Amino acid sequence: MQIITPAHIQLWQNLSPDSPISRKPRLMQENQSQFRVDDDDLFQILTIERKSGKTEKKLVYGTRKDLHKYYKIAKDQLPTEGAEVKLDFVEKDEPQFSAVRFLLQCRQISQMMSYTWLDDEKLQEYELKAGTDTPKKVTRTQIELVREIFNSYNIIPAVAKNFPLCWLERHPLSNDIEHETLRYNELREKLFEYEKKHPKFLTYIIKPQYLSYNTISLSLLLSGQVYYQDEHEPDKWKQLWPSILSTYEMVWEYALDISWDTFYSSRVDIAQAGYPPTPPYTKVTFGYPPKPSEFNLTQENIQIWAEAAEEVPENSKVTFGYPPKPTEFSLTQENIQIWVEEVEELPENSEEESPNRRKFPFYPERTSSGWNSKNLQYVSPPFPYIPLSTT
Repeated sequence: MQIITPAHIQLWQNLSPDSPISRKPRLMQENQSQFRVDDDDLFQILTIERKSGKTEKKLVYGTRKDLHKYYKIAKDQLPTEGAEVKLDFVEKDEPQFSAVRFLLQCRQISQMMSYTWLDDEKLQEYELKAGTDTPKKVTRTQIELVREIFNSYNIIPAVAKNFPLCWLERHPLSNDIEHETLRYNELREKLFEYEKKHPKFLTYIIKPQYLSYNTISLSLLLSGQVYYQDEHEPDKWKQLWPSILSTYEMVWEYALDISWDTFYSSRVDIAQAGYPPTPPYTKVTFGYPPKPSEFNLTQENIQIWAEAAEEVPENSKVTFGYPPKPTEFSLTQENIQIWVEEVEELPENSEEESPNRRKFPFYPERTSSGWNSKNLQYVSPPFPYIPLSTT
């Protein structure tokens, strides 16, 4: 039996300031990230280029400072934090925080999958025209690349000819950053040598021996570590999708898989009997079946759920005008009576009486009692057949 002393609790508070047992604010120093990440920490990203109608993918390894310099990746994107919960709804030290964040992750994954089910006609609404911004949160290119990753999620880098491994190296004389293409065995040797020199700098890497390496494209997508170039801005690397899982969760907690014949996800522990346990410790299988027919699930309903905002904006509320009554010459009493009688015949829950109908927010309205009592609204889609990531 292990005895928990006050010293143990103090140690846990210092090691994990975001833990529910910690009530201390995180200590920050100048030029220190909230994850206490070193510039020599090793990371891996997936890069996707579209050239002449072809897609080229690379799994790139490099230190945080080299990836930041070469790809112009924002420093707060390595490592990623995952789904961001509104802290004015629930704070990190409140007991509901972990449940709210988990359910938000489930919703975001379901919405991401829903985007990939949109047909070509719907995708035209997401096309980015030269010199203009799309009115949508995402572009057609992003949706198509996410769909491609889901359809080829288990292709292992360096095994497929069109999916090379690369390592960012500094030239010994010029100090310029160069790409070194590696074979699979060469990568393992590189990582082994790097770990011998820097044993503390491989915290944020999915190693080749991990079960999650077999689906590393999907893991990097959900952790926000996929970057792409498109035809409109060929010299700029952009994050393909905001992170849903944090880098740490992606490495240490989850091995991801996809099932083509179910609409529901499953989550099981990974047994490692007889061996020193290594991450990840949980296997999650997402349901990703073929898209249903229009009869079972319309494109409109898919789009409504994919685009549903987590919170209904305050400015979306309806403001009613109430001017002085017009004169009999402009509007007769008879016409007023006709309109009033028509309105009274509307169903009690008609669309006209529900301005937030079909918005499906995650958070309750700020002015409602549900906000204070932490009553979440739509965690899963309201329509049948859309994949559920909630387990």
